[in-house]
Amino acid sequence: MANPPVAANVVDLRYDTPGRQDVFLVDSNVWYWTTYSLATLANRQPETYQTSDYPDYIKRCLDAGARLTRTPTALAEVASRIAHTEYEAYCRHHPFVIQKAYRSIRAERRNVVRQILTSCRQIQDSSECISAPADEQLERESLVALAFASLDLADAMMLVTARHQNIRQVITDDGDFATVSGVTIFTANGRVIREARRAGRLRTR
Repeated sequence: MANPPVAANVVDLRYDTPGRQDVFLVDSNVWYWTTYSLATLANRQPETYQTSDYPDYIKRCLDAGARLTRTPTALAEVASRIAHTEYEAYCRHHPFVIQKAYRSIRAERRNVVRQILTSCRQIQDSSECISAPADEQLERESLVALAFASLDLADAMMLVTARHQNIRQVITDDGDFATVSGVTIFTANGRVIREARRAGRLRTR
């Protein structure tokens, strides 16, 4: 099946130099790889570039004084993913433990909470939480956005929130964002970069 057309401008962040003038929305997948050191414990292990290129670019942004932002759901998404990764790692040595029972194991729960708090504090220290529009407006605009790009509803809500703050630059590995017109995505996703080049949407700064 053909990939959806690339409508966004795409920048290969490996060769980009961020500056103080930049304002970025950072996707939760990037925060996860940047702040959670045990991401490789997941059953579906991240690609090497995901745990190296994104943390490197986030560091360069911070060093340059760029403004990094997150939406209100970012911490919840990262926390959920960390908890699931810790559960998968536990099950390799303790099979047949259901996730609800796993949450009741005190030592494991303390460890999961510690990992989540460590990541969330790093995210909070590195970025600004941007305000979403009123709930009904956010729902309405996000549902409309589904018709114009290959986003799930959570990503559509994130994008609508960013647009209300006039933020048009997104650091993400998610190729769905490449289907959104009017934004520039900064990515190290090779497939997205290749498709953007073919579509004439690859940009350098």
